[in-house]
Amino acid sequence: MSAQGSGRKTMDVVNGSDRRVPPAFLAVTFGVALLVAPASPAAQSGFVNILLRQERFSAADLQVLDGGEAVVKSVDTPVRQELAHFGAVYIDAPADRFVDRFVDIERFERGPGIPQIGRFDISPHLADLASLTLPALDVTALATCRPGDCDVKLSTAAMTRFRNQVDWSSPNAAQQAHEIAREMLLELVRA
Repeated sequence: MSAQGSGRKTMDVVNGSDRRVPPAFLAVTFGVALLVAPASPAAQSGFVNILLRQERFSAADLQVLDGGEAVVKSVDTPVRQELAHFGAVYIDAPADRFVDRFVDIERFERGPGIPQIGRFDISPHLADLASLTLPALDVTALATCRPGDCDVKLSTAAMTRFRNQVDWSSPNAAQQAHEIAREMLLELVRA
């Protein structure tokens, strides 16, 4: 879903997770502080402490961070369909090397925890989502989703939409579900 090399302006979209939440239904915001060590340890300590205090990290969180592990906190958002997280991790690398890799966000974010990644055009279109597919287990779960009884996190309206617009007895039910998911994601991005 990238427009690289075409000269189009784009905005990044990352989807996928280890949870049973299909990325197509959530506008996901994930802020990560990647702490590349500045020249002075004192400057590093002050910056990190202010940042982590602001995001309400505990003393135990700071010990985990100092031990070389990542720490993550969920952040409240005013948008009900949005998940937001703030995380921090130290990276033992020169800042310029990190920045060079971060510039290509699609390549940077690709990995086992991100099964799909792409870009939206600056004015998003359905074609930007052409390669997006839902995990097979989620498609199977969608066929029987009801409020209060669904293996996928969806609103009642989304469950109803899948129930009413997908012919679950059809051999191409999965394709229909993918198309509806793309439409729903596009609606969220445009909103």
